[in-house]
Amino acid sequence: MTTATSSLGSSTIGEIRSTVGMTGTVSVFVGLLILVWPLHSAVAFVWVLAIYAAVVGLLYLALGALAAPLGTGRRIGHLVLGLVFIASAVIAFSNAAYAMQWLVTFFGLFLGIAWILEGIAAITIPTTEDGRSWAILFGMLSVIAGIFLVVSPAWGGLVLWGLFAVWLIVRGSVQVMRARHFEAPEG
Repeated sequence: MTTATSSLGSSTIGEIRSTVGMTGTVSVFVGLLILVWPLHSAVAFVWVLAIYAAVVGLLYLALGALAAPLGTGRRIGHLVLGLVFIASAVIAFSNAAYAMQWLVTFFGLFLGIAWILEGIAAITIPTTEDGRSWAILFGMLSVIAGIFLVVSPAWGGLVLWGLFAVWLIVRGSVQVMRARHFEAPEG
């Protein structure tokens, strides 16, 4: 038993076990929801982002309106930022499905371009002879995946959403197993 574990009481170990187990269970549950209802879960995700944007927008508006020590330029900047967040929230609330499609397309294009550039960098940056073939393989895979996302960002986004669901299920399952193996300290 480690020193960190031995300094914890049995009630603390129980709380850690419960928390890790619950977070794992929630992760598995959300992953399964995404796999079973990918579009509905993506729209629900947009709703969560819209609520976040509305709250953040209101906070920036309040900061811009009430924080006189910031100076006029910063206050105006916070007011504008607050309005942008509020407008984004209103758009997302008014048509969550459209907002989800736009978000997936934007994310797919952004990630696709990043992967293409990363692949080109991997191929063109000098490496050792031993690592050259791995750099070329990585670069080619990255460029191919990036082109796939740029050509079809919505389809690529859906594939990534499914992979995210699988990751949540695997991660959650590991968390649940981890929770079962916490030990209470001796003595």
